[in-house]
Amino acid sequence: MTKILDAKQLTNTRPSRIADLVASMSVAERRALAPALKTARSALPRRGWWESYSKPHAAVQLWGLGCLSTPTAVAQWLSAGVTRQIDTRPESLLACLEAGERDDAWRAELAAKLAAGRAERWQGLPYFPLIVHLVRTSDAPVPTDDAFVQAWAGRRDGATVRLSPRWHEHQLPIGVNLREQLRADPFLPALARRLVEVNGLNLFNDPDVQHSSWPHALNELSRAGVVDREELHTCTLNALLRADGRASDTTSRLNVLVALRAEPAECAVRAETYARLLAESHSTVAGHAQGVLIALHEAGSYSAAEVVALSDAVLARPEKKLVRAQLSWLERIVRAEPEHVSAAVRLWAELAATIEDATLRARAEKLVTRYLPEADDETRMDLAVAPEPEIEEPFELPPPLAPAPLSEIPSTPGDLADIYRWLSARSGGDPRGGERFFDGLVRFAHADPAGLDAALRPALDHDLSTVRAIESAARQRNWWGQQPWGPLTTAAIALGIIGYRPALDRRATVLGERMAEWAGLVLSKAPLPPCALATPTYENGQLDAAELLARLRLLHAAGIRPGPIEFAQALVRVAPGADPAIGAAAAALGTPEGIELAAVLAGQPPAELPEPLRAARRGPTRRWDYLSIAAIEYPQPEVLARWDFWDSSVPYVVLLLAELPGPKGRAVHDQVVRALSGDDARYRTAGIDALVSLAAAGELQPHVLAKCLRPETPNKRLAGSLREAVSALGPHRAWPIIDAVLPVLLGADGTTGLADVLAVAADCARRCGATADYPALHPLADRRGATRLAAEAQTLRETLNAAAAPVDLPRTASAPVGVA
Repeated sequence: MTKILDAKQLTNTRPSRIADLVASMSVAERRALAPALKTARSALPRRGWWESYSKPHAAVQLWGLGCLSTPTAVAQWLSAGVTRQIDTRPESLLACLEAGERDDAWRAELAAKLAAGRAERWQGLPYFPLIVHLVRTSDAPVPTDDAFVQAWAGRRDGATVRLSPRWHEHQLPIGVNLREQLRADPFLPALARRLVEVNGLNLFNDPDVQHSSWPHALNELSRAGVVDREELHTCTLNALLRADGRASDTTSRLNVLVALRAEPAECAVRAETYARLLAESHSTVAGHAQGVLIALHEAGSYSAAEVVALSDAVLARPEKKLVRAQLSWLERIVRAEPEHVSAAVRLWAELAATIEDATLRARAEKLVTRYLPEADDETRMDLAVAPEPEIEEPFELPPPLAPAPLSEIPSTPGDLADIYRWLSARSGGDPRGGERFFDGLVRFAHADPAGLDAALRPALDHDLSTVRAIESAARQRNWWGQQPWGPLTTAAIALGIIGYRPALDRRATVLGERMAEWAGLVLSKAPLPPCALATPTYENGQLDAAELLARLRLLHAAGIRPGPIEFAQALVRVAPGADPAIGAAAAALGTPEGIELAAVLAGQPPAELPEPLRAARRGPTRRWDYLSIAAIEYPQPEVLARWDFWDSSVPYVVLLLAELPGPKGRAVHDQVVRALSGDDARYRTAGIDALVSLAAAGELQPHVLAKCLRPETPNKRLAGSLREAVSALGPHRAWPIIDAVLPVLLGADGTTGLADVLAVAADCARRCGATADYPALHPLADRRGATRLAAEAQTLRETLNAAAAPVDLPRTASAPVGVA
């Protein structure tokens, strides 16, 4: 073949013919195609993953695979851009690869580069059969990249590639089940250790079908010598110690470790690693490690001294099952080797003094009582007299964060144009960016219209190219009518590009309505205001009252009254707590706006609000109503909090409510309770942060929190949040919260999880020296039987009665809890 093909001919070639055409070309002819290949590739449109198979794309892709000279160039060709087509037939890829006559070193380098490539979300690593063929025909080392291992494991689970016998010869063998596939797989020895190191592999154990279970297959093949058993054991333990990945990855690795059924001799040399797993790892992993170490101790391969040294960390774990097993293990050691009784007694005594669970505390106290006489003199003297519980001193909470000022307000028309370009490039709206843009547009349209036109018109050119291509004036009006009100429409009216105001979209934001209102002034040739009245002072959307008064004075001096939407938006943004002198000065203006601002600063609600501000203030009329405005547009915490899911995409919404200045009543506290008992740990953490913020500002009302509890509130989650609240706030500030919610929880019908709440309450009362009496607690404490609920109720009653003197804390919390 001597004719050099051009870009169009390359694109129009049938993919099935390309391998034969490449084979008929010389090396020089293939290299000469490089410019045409690049031209053909640049002419191809980008193809989405959902689009059907494209012959032109496949043709250009195959020509590059067959003709490009270096492995780097071929890997780049296959891995990026429009020629990254994962649905090309593997047989066509392999045929073009063979037609190129590449040596083993070239093949090995290409295999390594492709294996290190980016995997598809659903299909996995592209070109997997091609990579396998390259590795097996070039004696290259087996790739160990994460994406390659994931693709290899997926293929071993049963996915096969249909190829003709010629190409199938160098693919991976297929067996009747997973175990037989792996036994014949030449890649397994190199990849076995990576199976427990790579995240995202589901190595689940199926005891009913062991021949198709990864863990059982690895165990059998490691015992048969196909896999390095020692390396697999060590790598599995190390991967569990790292604890990276998701919970499913930990489960997969633990399945492999359990299925290995390691002999005591194999575990003895790794006893230190098992001890670290028991002290540090996930509860299920720690439970397995504990069982291994107990077996090693019974076999004489793990000393009693090592068990005692390890027990301090194990007894501090929150898992009760692990603590109970460790207590029993220590007791067996003391019985068999009495020389360790003193160390064990000290461990039990420390556990009894610190553990929250009443049942485990009672068991530890019994062990101390039973074995203390056998301890040495020093231990008996130290533990003979129980120390009086020390009352913790309150600590200072961090002061509430001051709201951040709204920065980057444009100071020149050029800055405004930059903000427009940034907003135009964003796929979604940005309320703060929109506020900055509108503020600058209003100011420069009044003060420097020529400079505004010179800076902003070039920025609009790209966005206006579509409408300028429409020849019909009616269609142009229709195009503008379909655009949501925002920077583009408002700027086009300000610059005179369109001379009419398109209809407002029914889903227009408050900012869009303000822009439309101002655009009406531009179109009517009315005097323009010198500033945007409602631009917020702070990032949270609030407007300083003194700044609003100054803007009203500026408008009054110019003889301009603000539009009703602009003024209403300013009123709902006014930051609370303004100096009374500001209200008096506003009333002294003598304008309707000044008088209404004075009334709002005095505590009265705005007289009239447009939609959707009126709907937001009214609150939801039925469940699942959606708040159609952003929080920055109505930054009043009680208003926002009435909408249960006003920003459900943000898990920390409750913290935003707590940090906003302004009254925080039932609605905000209800959101805090929802967060504290939420099923997502992120929401519970945000609830704790909200408690700290409210307490630091002196706005936390425990009795209101108690009123927000519902019968379906999960006590176990609430107990965990209360425990964190004791740590974050200190027991003195946390006790009023617990004191307020206990009567509600004790009076509820269900008792599930109540024992956990009582345990937290007893610990908090002991640490702050609180006293109280709850009539509903006595029937629980007087119950017969050794239930945990009865034990925790008895402990709480004894703790409350044993306090030397009551602490000056508001039991009913009729006033907000302030900073001590």
